[in-house]
Amino acid sequence: MQFTNENRITLSPVAIAQFDPLKNDSLSILLLDKDAVFQPFPPPSDRDSLPSPPTAPAFANCCNDRFLFYLTNCYYCEILVKTLGINEEVNQHDVMTQPTLVMMGCSLGLLATSLFGSSVLAQTPKPQTATLRVYPSLDVAQNKCPKEVVVNIQPSPYREGGYTRTGRVQLTAIADAVQFETSDRFSVTWRARLKPQYSSCVATAGVLKSETSGLSESLLRMRFIKGNAYFIVDSTGLSDANGYTLEILRQNIEAGNPVWRWGGTD
Repeated sequence: MQFTNENRITLSPVAIAQFDPLKNDSLSILLLDKDAVFQPFPPPSDRDSLPSPPTAPAFANCCNDRFLFYLTNCYYCEILVKTLGINEEVNQHDVMTQPTLVMMGCSLGLLATSLFGSSVLAQTPKPQTATLRVYPSLDVAQNKCPKEVVVNIQPSPYREGGYTRTGRVQLTAIADAVQFETSDRFSVTWRARLKPQYSSCVATAGVLKSETSGLSESLLRMRFIKGNAYFIVDSTGLSDANGYTLEILRQNIEAGNPVWRWGGTD
């Protein structure tokens, strides 16, 4: 499958009866499930690719007499391959290559931990929240509005050079029929029809408090007017630590709620 952005993926048909979601790699993303066969995948991360701290038995299984013999007798390995054929070559692979890869993974993991701290080997960061306070208009009588709107934010595991965060706002409690109003790479607005109890609301909303470090108050905003709620994610005029503009990397509607991902460099 070739995408318009020049990325491509290889598709492999698999019978549903043979599919085991527990064997999915942690980087898996559920792109489409028209028949609602699968449970939602957890946010993608590299946790399955991170090295595990070595144990004494695991190290002993790698660094043993056979491994040291092959390591110090390279030409002997070549002679065995030429005289005994492929079986000894496979044996050399099992004795040398696999233990070497295991020990390299352990060494790189320990080195990364010593250089950058334990956060390098951390699992997916804990979810965070931001609370938008609703400020009703003084000029509207019987102006019944929600008091606040909560945004769930999921930071991605740290990757050197940049960061991404995924946001989701729970609009289904106060509105329905969510759809895109406007969108580009720096700003996106969703429009939703307010439920009857809030249909007369005329107000705006902005970030009151946030568990996300460095979250600008101007990034997330809302408007309530003419029976509609407008949720706005706008990175205009916002920059990261290196002076580059923040960008919205993904925008969607999932389970009736706006979902987006934004990021920058560090």
